[in-house]
Amino acid sequence: MDIEQTDYCNWYIEVQGLISVLNNITNQYNISFDQFLLLEELIVNPGASPTDLADTFKVSTPAVSRKLKALQSKSMIVKSRNDLKDQRLVHIKVTNQGRQIYNELRRKVDDFHEHSSNNIHSR
Repeated sequence: MDIEQTDYCNWYIEVQGLISVLNNITNQYNISFDQFLLLEELIVNPGASPTDLADTFKVSTPAVSRKLKALQSKSMIVKSRNDLKDQRLVHIKVTNQGRQIYNELRRKVDDFHEHSSNNIHSR
């Protein structure tokens, strides 16, 4: 008996293809699409903490911390601890370089989204 790919399998392959294309776009600036989304969230919600980001993206706090560390090493964000009472509180700020890269990538991602949406609607 031949086994056909399920709709879920086909959907998964399409999603993985989309993620691959988005990562190829953001890799031009040496970041992942996940890191791009973190930059976006920090720009839209400037006071967001690592825990807030983890909740937003439904991932663990250590996973967010790894991505933030990568962004920090590329000078796209700065982290500081300003609370003398609780040094666990981390304040994250997107740098000018981070904003510039975000804006350039946002245009490219928007162009891809518009192009792919047009292709989907013309099917």
